[in-house]
Amino acid sequence: MYTLGKSNKGVVIEENLDAPLSQLHLINASADGKSFQSKLEARSNLPVAVVGFAVTELMQRKQVSVIPIEELLYSRDQYAALGSVFRLTETDLITKLEQMIEYIPSNYEIRETSGIHQLYCLNEKIKATSYLKKHYKKERSGATA
Repeated sequence: MYTLGKSNKGVVIEENLDAPLSQLHLINASADGKSFQSKLEARSNLPVAVVGFAVTELMQRKQVSVIPIEELLYSRDQYAALGSVFRLTETDLITKLEQMIEYIPSNYEIRETSGIHQLYCLNEKIKATSYLKKHYKKERSGATA
């Protein structure tokens, strides 16, 4: 699901339904194709809307309006840490969060309180799907973020 099979490389994306998550490039096959690896990196191809959706969904499921950035990197409970899921370093996660804040303004804000960087939800009525709707609306018009 996360990597293209040997027979699918070079195939048009729409025809490649056996690996729907391969476009995220979270997992790569080794040169010999016998093993896989997933490195922590910037993930410039990871749409900000996906991060916005995941953050909003996570905070709503946890029923919190504030979450430490560290908790988004390393989960402390039964919820998956977004940094681990998307394989982002701390710096890259913060960059994605800052882009998410700019993507749909007035929903989130990063603040430092007592030396702890935290993400604050400013609009508890925001729907996670609003990020995806904006992304696909832009994609249809030819301008993705």
